[in-house]
Amino acid sequence: MENPASPSDRAALIFDQARQLADAARETYLQQACKDAPELRTLIDDLLIAHERQGEFLAEPTHARPRVGAEEVAGAETAGQATTELPASALSAPESTQIGRYKLLQRIGEGGFGEVWMAEQREPIKRRVALKIIKPGMDSRQVIARFEAERQALAMMDHPNIARVLDAGVTDAGRPYFVMELVRGVPITEYADTENLGPQARLELFTQVCHAVQHAHQKGIIHRDLKPSNVLVTVTDGKPVPKVIDFGIAKATGGELTDKTLFTEFRQFIGTPQYMSPEQAGMSGVDIDTRSDVYSLGVLLYELLTGGTPFDAARLRSAALEEMRRIIREEDPPRPSTRVSTLGDALSAVARHRRVEPARLGAMIRGDLDWITMKCLEKDRSRRYGTASDLAGDVQRHLVGEAVMAAPPSAAYRVRKFVRKHKTGVLTAGTVAAAVVLGALGTTIGMIRAEAMKRDLARQNQTARDILANAAMLAFLAENPQPGGLHVGSFELQTSDAMRSLHVVLKGVRTKRPDNTARQQGAQDEYDVGVFGPDDREISGDAAIQALGSLMVEATEENVRARRSLEAANARLAEQRDQAELWAARGQIAAARIALDERDSATCRARLDAVPERLRNWEWHYLGTQLDDASLVLYGHKHEVGLAMFNPAGTRILTIGSGLHDDNVARMWDAASGKELFTIKSDRPAFTSASFASDGKTFLTLTTPRNYVNESFPSELQVWDSANGRELRRVALPEDRKDVPYYNRAKAAVSPDGTRVLWARSSDTRVALIDLQSPDHVNWLSITGHFRGYPFSPDGRLIYTVHDDTDNNDESQEVVHVWDASTGEHRFQTPPTTRGKQDEEIHFAMFSADSRYLITNQWSGNSLVWDVAAGTQ
Repeated sequence: MENPASPSDRAALIFDQARQLADAARETYLQQACKDAPELRTLIDDLLIAHERQGEFLAEPTHARPRVGAEEVAGAETAGQATTELPASALSAPESTQIGRYKLLQRIGEGGFGEVWMAEQREPIKRRVALKIIKPGMDSRQVIARFEAERQALAMMDHPNIARVLDAGVTDAGRPYFVMELVRGVPITEYADTENLGPQARLELFTQVCHAVQHAHQKGIIHRDLKPSNVLVTVTDGKPVPKVIDFGIAKATGGELTDKTLFTEFRQFIGTPQYMSPEQAGMSGVDIDTRSDVYSLGVLLYELLTGGTPFDAARLRSAALEEMRRIIREEDPPRPSTRVSTLGDALSAVARHRRVEPARLGAMIRGDLDWITMKCLEKDRSRRYGTASDLAGDVQRHLVGEAVMAAPPSAAYRVRKFVRKHKTGVLTAGTVAAAVVLGALGTTIGMIRAEAMKRDLARQNQTARDILANAAMLAFLAENPQPGGLHVGSFELQTSDAMRSLHVVLKGVRTKRPDNTARQQGAQDEYDVGVFGPDDREISGDAAIQALGSLMVEATEENVRARRSLEAANARLAEQRDQAELWAARGQIAAARIALDERDSATCRARLDAVPERLRNWEWHYLGTQLDDASLVLYGHKHEVGLAMFNPAGTRILTIGSGLHDDNVARMWDAASGKELFTIKSDRPAFTSASFASDGKTFLTLTTPRNYVNESFPSELQVWDSANGRELRRVALPEDRKDVPYYNRAKAAVSPDGTRVLWARSSDTRVALIDLQSPDHVNWLSITGHFRGYPFSPDGRLIYTVHDDTDNNDESQEVVHVWDASTGEHRFQTPPTTRGKQDEEIHFAMFSADSRYLITNQWSGNSLVWDVAAGTQ
């Protein structure tokens, strides 16, 4: 679009930008925007002064103003804007209290260029509406174009969670207006806190907002200013209904919203900083698409979960414009669960508003909700959810206990992101992740160079030793001529630059051997030593001996220098090796940490094992404590697992949450891959027992009341299809007491053919046989007891129970009883064992595969085998 030529258009754009900035950032912006137009700067200053006097610039009004009820009304454009009780003629009221068929009642909101009035429609129907009109003096071409774009955007949409446009027109003075449905509501975050909505209710409310935004996107509209004050919640028929309002800076993804020229000045800052996407803050001309709204939805979700935005509003307001943009574009916000852990004293209030214990809030957010939120807040928009509908779908999957699409960033992505953020550190010290490879490469190169240096120094050392040896030999020969006229030859000895080269020529002249008498008189052979300098002049006599002595001293010093250089090279080589090994160890630990975050236990263990023992620091030991050495780790339960079992074929695993912290979920897993097959969420506080049928086609769960929960339901049996988790049958059991200790939970087991259930009631240890075909008939056994292990025989004809009794000496005893599984008739019992004796207590019991024998296992490790038919051991 062409740049608007009208001075009023330029003034309007600069004023709109400046009013959103804090003092320091505003001054910097105005100096740059008005540097060539002092008259324009004066005009903008006057507008800002008038604007502040109306209490609109601050996030909170400068003086208290009463509100309508305790609610806000759709159309208010400033977060926290209060509603005036002034008459329609007050302040910047329209020229008349009557606009067409609408009578203005009171102003309920205002922005930079427009204001919203609650009005009463008189005909053709009588109702209350919201009427939005441009302020006097603000009717520039640019403002009128934006006003028309907002009206057209609202008119294009028809969704229960978006405020509807009802009418539009122009006043007698030529000021355009449009009429919307009147939405009495409060910002979504305020409503959630006021009503103390739990996490699930907040997420359900949030998904409605996502669907509304998705509808706008499907109509080609990007909101660009999603925030709590633009998502008002009203109550209809007792249910909260969110309404998305204020499409004042909306953008069309295709085509135009109005035939009027709508120009956004290059590098214009549009939106609310706390909720603004990085590409919106970039002001770089990059086209804004629907994923910018997904980012804003992520900020809204973050605030619903934690009570605050990812970046603190006060910090953004106090920062200069460029610093504020840098924070939004470059800084990574903490995960919601991490933010909760840093709330300090505020945590109690935040948790109370969510009906959660403070210690549990972070744990409830950690995992799925962390990943979902952070996927929305990715700096790279290609890594966010593609649509608002995808985001809503992932939230819904979390609510029903299914696996979500969001997941922690991969190791490769984390390394790339780290390198981009810390370029200087990467160049100087190497990155932790790259150290595994680069450290090894650097070690190799360093070792090669050091070895070459070592070889050079060794050669120098050898040369020095040769010099020393040769000089010593020459000096010795000079002082001790050899008999027989030995011709030693000529040597060229390299010395320092100061001495250059010294030629020593030993000349031995063969002489006649003297006779023995002469020899005895000490006659010597003629022997001559010639020493020549660099100019080939001979040095003889004492000068030659002195030169050779100096040569010996220098050779000794050269040898010492060479030895010291070699030792220094070895020290540098060892230091390089240690440094490279340290970086490699750090890289392995970092890779182990990432693997653990991604639930890859095998890779984590391999990385930890690769760290040398002397470099295993506190982080290595901490990761080791977090790592499960099992070959397969099943992730899904948020807290303790109360029960885990294989199906008879060993192909599936059933796990049941302990019921603590609302983990009342049963999960079925593939035993080979660890993949979660389906999830069952109990409508009761918790499952307390479970059992597979012998064919594995069905499994049974038991729910019973426990003493730490105020429960008013009876115990129940539920039968499920093992293939898909579909509930097949539900049986209410006879009433049980609620004051039963948690550790004494009831048990149930299903017969091999899946037709009968043995139930050991927790409150009075009575045992019952229940026919699932006729569940109203309960066959109570004549003796109380319980069971340890699977109580049915493989053929389904027998059951066993363990009875605790007290003899005449008040000594506790245990007796195993065998019963007919169809009639409940008593068949056999074992001799009593003393319960108080640790080695005699019964730990486990089971029938043999042919059902002929009963095996009882004692804590001592002894196993006793009983012939059921004969009743003997």
